Amino acid sequence: MKKTIILCAICLLAVVTTKAETEIEKEIKKLILDDNAYIAKNLKHKAGAISKKGSLEFWSSGGLLMSMSHDTVIEYDDFNLHPKHIKVIEINATTAVAMYYAEGNVQAKGAENNANYLTRA
Repeated sequence: MKKTIILCAICLLAVVTTKAETEIEKEIKKLILDDNAYIAKNLKHKAGAISKKGSLEFWSSGGLLMSMSHDTVIEYDDFNLHPKHIKVIEINATTAVAMYYAEGNVQAKGAENNANYLTRA
């Protein structure tokens, strides 16, 4: 009986430990949610959202690999996406990777509305 209780306590401790978020995870999740809220309110990305070196982006619209310059302005007629299931993996003290799923509706400026937009980021 004592061994069973100890085993249960160890399992519970393991579950609690794996659920605890680090400060980096909290910070990155907040950054993703805050950026999303900014876009929803302003219908455009924050200035400087794209690296000074530009970016390579995989678009689901058929464009596949797109090269974006730093000065690209991304605007929307409608933006109602919701990030969910955000997972942050810390690589080292200065590097982390975030993955998440976003769903909702989105309409890029001058484009058709996508009322059931589902994507992984």
